[in-house]
Amino acid sequence: MIRNVQHCRIRNPTPDDFEGRRPKMNLSTHDEKLLGSHLGLTKETCDTMKSQTKIEHAFEMWEWLLEYAQSFESRHLFYEVSVPTYECNDPIETVYSDDFERDKIKNKWLEVMKDHPVEQAMKRANMASYEDDLASFKRQRSRVVHFLEDQYQREVKTWTKLCQFIQGYDLNAHTFFEEYPDDAYQRRTPGFKPDDHFWSLEERNDCAPEIAITYLRDCVDAFKRDMSSELKNTIRLHEYSLKKKNKSDDEQTTAKKRQSLECKRTRLMESLTRAYDDFDVAALRSNFKEVVDGLEEEFRRVRRARKALLTSDVLDKPEVDLGEDEDEVDDRIDWDATGWNTESKTVLAWAYWDFPDYYHTEDGWKKKEKVDQKVDEGVDIEPYWWNGL
Repeated sequence: MIRNVQHCRIRNPTPDDFEGRRPKMNLSTHDEKLLGSHLGLTKETCDTMKSQTKIEHAFEMWEWLLEYAQSFESRHLFYEVSVPTYECNDPIETVYSDDFERDKIKNKWLEVMKDHPVEQAMKRANMASYEDDLASFKRQRSRVVHFLEDQYQREVKTWTKLCQFIQGYDLNAHTFFEEYPDDAYQRRTPGFKPDDHFWSLEERNDCAPEIAITYLRDCVDAFKRDMSSELKNTIRLHEYSLKKKNKSDDEQTTAKKRQSLECKRTRLMESLTRAYDDFDVAALRSNFKEVVDGLEEEFRRVRRARKALLTSDVLDKPEVDLGEDEDEVDDRIDWDATGWNTESKTVLAWAYWDFPDYYHTEDGWKKKEKVDQKVDEGVDIEPYWWNGL
């Protein structure tokens, strides 16, 4: 926008300025009124160009709001279609611009998400930005931020707790995923049954792998968008109907879905669980770190978008309170400092509590033939492993 102009003059319009008018054509009464209706707009335009005062525009604020709302979305298809493209010919149009859709182009994803508070407010904010209605835009932006605030606070809380645990745990000294109470097996009672937990509550609470995985699961759950059970079911059914309706696009849709952070994280958590059950420490450490790195990337994106949200609010009247976070929130995990990248030489304690059904090799834990164990009182028991997941 042109600002701080010393001299500005806009000439009066003439009949020839009307588009489509032929020479010597007589002006209609309506055209004559239009010629005299420009005075107020001319003065307003000149005053704006000469002024040095700051001006806010809803269409500039919209870009920052869109980035902030997108940062909470880990589903690839929803994230991808949330960019406004008013003249788009793609069957999947923007989630936030249904008013600009053509009659024959229906946005199924918008139909799925239309009842979500964030999508509703974003649609209205998009229209307000298109009309540059500042007051309406700020009201809708406040609603978006207010709804996402609970999820943001959960992300901050769980991410901070996970980071503090990782940063404060000396992997070189404690070998992290290899430290278990080594005498838990011997302290089982004579009446032990295969479905009993032979760890005490205190032992499980002090076990590093249990704590780490619990914190990680809490963090993963915190990064999922808030929505009703009905909406979750609608999304699941809609994804299924898309595959059945158009099998030619099934591979492309599946590929896009696999790119999503949420789906990738789900697969990693499943692999992490299998590694935990199989005593595969190398895979467990690898999957754990990869999930944490993905969460960190997503959290940094949210933090960047949150800091930039009010960039275009130059009049200091944002009508939304973002509060202030601690500086520690932006700290990154230093894996080298924790000793994570140092290959451990410690003999694994996993299931090594004199368990005859497992033995350790260079390729990992191997299961022996099934045998019985006897405690002091002579009670036969089955070899048992409680995985806690």
